[in-house]
Amino acid sequence: MFFKVGKAMVYSVDLREKAVSLVEKGKSKVEVAEVFEIGIATLYRWLKKKATGQGLKAVKSTGFIRKIDPEILKEYVKKHPDHTLAEMKQNLGFGISAIWYRLRQLKITFKKSHILSRAQSRR
Repeated sequence: MFFKVGKAMVYSVDLREKAVSLVEKGKSKVEVAEVFEIGIATLYRWLKKKATGQGLKAVKSTGFIRKIDPEILKEYVKKHPDHTLAEMKQNLGFGISAIWYRLRQLKITFKKSHILSRAQSRR
């Protein structure tokens, strides 16, 4: 049994213990992975945790904090609407993916105006 949290699968402790137990009893890792429909790398991780004395309980993800203040980013975009992500990165000091993520959250897009595109196409 598993639960899906975000993008990761969280398998029950019971399933983890059963899988590790079968490997310890002599079943092949590939067979166990197929029976429980888990990835072989997942099974290896569980075996390593058991061997090092760590529990098989799932570790809760702590997540991460978004450092870009949405208000600062909104103000920056108002002052510099024509800046690219690379220019924002250089001026704000954050990674492109962090800036892009926050812009998407704020529903700010980079669509060119039709007036600009028509003026450039005449050249």
